[in-house]
Amino acid sequence: MSLMSSGRLINTSAPGTAPSVLVSVTMTAGDMLVIVMDTCRNTGGSAMTISGTWNGESLTESANILHAGGRITAHILTLVAASSGTYTPAITCSNSAAAVGAYYYVVRGQSGSPIKQTQTNSATSSAGPVQTTITAPNSGALILATGSVRFATGGATAMNAQSPLTADDTFQTGTGNNLDLAFGAGHMTAPSSSNITIGFTPDATQNLLIAAIEVF
Repeated sequence: MSLMSSGRLINTSAPGTAPSVLVSVTMTAGDMLVIVMDTCRNTGGSAMTISGTWNGESLTESANILHAGGRITAHILTLVAASSGTYTPAITCSNSAAAVGAYYYVVRGQSGSPIKQTQTNSATSSAGPVQTTITAPNSGALILATGSVRFATGGATAMNAQSPLTADDTFQTGTGNNLDLAFGAGHMTAPSSSNITIGFTPDATQNLLIAAIEVF
C-alpha cells in the first residue's frame, strides 16, 4: 500500500455551501481518495454533512463530528475510484459554512474493505492537544487525520500535528472572528498493532476537533 499523492484541497473563508476547490486530483481505477475536511459556520450550532463527487463518482462521508459548542465540524470523505483520470472534486456543504479547510490523500494497494476504523474527539476552550486513539491498527496501515480549532480572540493561525504524525499541512482560512478556522492535516504508517494516540495542538485556545481514519 502506497501514498501516491496528497495536497491542500480547500482553503476558503467565503461563506456558502460550495467551497472553492484548489486543485484537480489524479487517480487510476482502484485508487482510494481520502479527504480530511473541517468547517466553521457563521452562526448556529446545527449539524453539517458533506457530499461530493470526483468524475461523477460519489464520495462517502465516513466520519462526521459536530463540536458540542457548535459551529465547528470535522469530516472524512472517501472514494475508491472506478475510473481513471484527472478531475476536480466537487464538494457541497449541507449548511452555509463561513470557513472550510481540506486536504486530500490518494492511496494505492489498499484491501477490498479498506476502512478499518474512524475515530473522532473534541476539546473545549483548550490549548490542546486534542487527541484520539487508533485502536489495534493493522501493522503497515495508513493513518490519516485532521485537526481544527475554531476562531479565538487574537486569532488561531495553526493546528500542528504532533508526533508520531507527519505534519502535512496547517493554515488559517481567514482573519477576523467567525471566518477564522485553523486547519491541520497529518499522516503516519502504523508500525505495529499497538494502540496509537495521535493529536493536534493549536496556537490559540478555543474549541478543537480531531478526526482520523485507518486505511489498510
